[in-house]
Amino acid sequence: MNKSVKINIISENVKLNSYFYEGEGKGNKPTLIWLHGIPGGKEEGKSEFAINLNKAGINVLRFNYQGIWGIKGEFILGNALKDLKAVFDFLTKKENISKYKIDTKKIVTAGYSYGTAVAMIGALYDERIQNIICIALCDYSYLGREFMNPSSKIREFLENAVDGVFSDKKIYKQDPHLFLRNLSDNVAKYDIVRHAERLLHKRILMISGFNDEVCPVEDHLFPVYRRLRELEHKNLTAIIKECNHAPPPDLEKLILKWIKSIK
Repeated sequence: MNKSVKINIISENVKLNSYFYEGEGKGNKPTLIWLHGIPGGKEEGKSEFAINLNKAGINVLRFNYQGIWGIKGEFILGNALKDLKAVFDFLTKKENISKYKIDTKKIVTAGYSYGTAVAMIGALYDERIQNIICIALCDYSYLGREFMNPSSKIREFLENAVDGVFSDKKIYKQDPHLFLRNLSDNVAKYDIVRHAERLLHKRILMISGFNDEVCPVEDHLFPVYRRLRELEHKNLTAIIKECNHAPPPDLEKLILKWIKSIK
């Protein structure tokens, strides 16, 4: 049974389009924050993925970032990070912990594609983010550096991606250069390899595909993974499947197993 309810989350004076899906069972439960990719879809409280996790006793909070899908504000990575902070503020309020049955030690930040950048960068600067799932990991600091490199090996891909992503004015109503400017201005801040030591005490699951042509594991996952291993990260799991940029078919099973192992 779908028990999603529309909730009130304000980020930088912008009301986000947010829904909370209540997990089945009694007592406080693990709660997964879903960070969608680009463009994702307009959240309407009917996610089959969330409902399936609910059946396993896991709460799910899903929302759209500001500046996208008709929400006010600017769609830039810096604002998405503020949106994530606002979500954590909501989940960790005393009254909401009780009302929504939240186990605050088991809040999981799960991102897909662009959402992995929001999750990982957010974790660099927010100690409340302790459990992270990255599906089709994308390192946006790498993309930012490549945007600024006229001779980039992925120049054509980047230009086509920008043209394709921001062409639908029903989803985005802004100049794409706003997004790119925020990215280029904050490349050092958003560099998860450079700041990897800040992730050492976090629990991380990475799930990517060998055949990912959007965010190839060689450029996105491996540098982060290897740096964390160099730093002797103790709670890092990487799973590389025979798939492309799309999530693998057994995603729910992998996520459930990992969440249930959180102590």
